[in-house]
Amino acid sequence: MMERKKNKKADEVRSKLRLLSICDAEDGAVLFEKVWKWLKDRDSSIVGNLVRSFFQIAKQLDHGMVSRVVFEHEVGGSQTEVQFDSATKTSSIQRMQMLCTRNDYVVVSLFFDMDPKTNLEDHESNPENEESIHNAMRQYVEQARELYSRRVSDAQFDRTLNVLLNRTIRALITTTTEDNVLFI
Repeated sequence: MMERKKNKKADEVRSKLRLLSICDAEDGAVLFEKVWKWLKDRDSSIVGNLVRSFFQIAKQLDHGMVSRVVFEHEVGGSQTEVQFDSATKTSSIQRMQMLCTRNDYVVVSLFFDMDPKTNLEDHESNPENEESIHNAMRQYVEQARELYSRRVSDAQFDRTLNVLLNRTIRALITTTTEDNVLFI
């Protein structure tokens, strides 16, 4: 029974994943990409240019580092069509987070879904599991950056990423809370 719960939680974490992209730090060319859930008619190769743009903007503002970008989309089309949740009086929002890290050679970006109930202004009120997922995904991105090498085949690196992801999720699931269960 406990194993089934762990498997369900692991599947829930995996279902949040959208795209892992490793791009050349200089020109933004995609070197490696792992797609879990990306719109079929959307070109995921533009991610390198998007991330490069964020780093260029960050250079203009301060030290030039970007570690997290949150994208929001109000469900329901135009502003006048947005559906409101009567219990919370907030619009229905979909959120996706991009975590990124870089070194002199590559930029690694991971896109994953966020819980729409996460309060972006008040970190103290966020569910503990959302923070745990963020920290686990941050660790995954940083390890992918450290492990990536152009000398390794894409297939071999993909297998390495799968092992790394399984370890990251296993560690996340076994993280205990007050009730010794992490709810995702």
